[in-house]
Amino acid sequence: MKILFVTGIFPPDHGGPARYVPSMAAELKRRGHEVVTIVTLSDRLDCDDSAYGFPIVRLRRSLSRPVRVLQTIWTITRHARRADVAYLNGLVLEGIVATRLLGRTRAVIKVVGDLIWERARNSGATELDLDAFQVAPLLLRWRILRWLQGWYTARAELVIVPSEYLATVVCGWGVDPGKVRVIRNAVPLPPPAPAITPSYDLVTVARLVPWKGVADLIDVAAENGWSLRVVGDGPLCGSLNNPSRPWAQTSRSPARFRRNVSARKFAARGCSS
Repeated sequence: MKILFVTGIFPPDHGGPARYVPSMAAELKRRGHEVVTIVTLSDRLDCDDSAYGFPIVRLRRSLSRPVRVLQTIWTITRHARRADVAYLNGLVLEGIVATRLLGRTRAVIKVVGDLIWERARNSGATELDLDAFQVAPLLLRWRILRWLQGWYTARAELVIVPSEYLATVVCGWGVDPGKVRVIRNAVPLPPPAPAITPSYDLVTVARLVPWKGVADLIDVAAENGWSLRVVGDGPLCGSLNNPSRPWAQTSRSPARFRRNVSARKFAARGCSS
């Protein structure tokens, strides 16, 4: 099978799709499938991608949004002509327009969350949880975006989600339940590490965004006198160290932060350093 991958982030970017897409593409190639190309956005266009063993097409992320969207649609359309299926891990609206409206390539979408809800939370437009956001009487802008997300998701031949809960959410967008498949996220286990004496009572690994609950976890650690290691990066990295937070008035912060750490390094010594 000839497969086109589309993703919004790719190494050297950090994040789930940036790890998942190259490893998934490499595994599919190992099993005899052809990776037509990977289309992604990038801050740099001069990355050395020769080690991947399949073509990487990088589009400049800094372009104005209208220009970037049009360029992305055109690029996906051009490469999708040689593919049997497009696997959309990001840039899904552009991918659906390119494959379903301008072409006849089958599209598979991987949905790991509600991007519109995440955008609303990050912008401060809502404090609703995910379930409440699905049915809330939102401002017109957010209602349009919520509808649009359901529209383009429903256009795919197959929608992959990591849990039954998220399958229910996606079906609530108007997606045919027959198109939705639950495939749980796999975790590659690192080699066994030597016994480690933990230096922290609690360790969390997460992208530092509001809905991960890291701020609440820090408060709980402070209230109980527990030490906490926070591994991750994101928009809240600065505010979580804000001196106005209640626990900052105490003599000792309960949390220590490390930003981007490889999975192998964390498995080897994440709790002890």
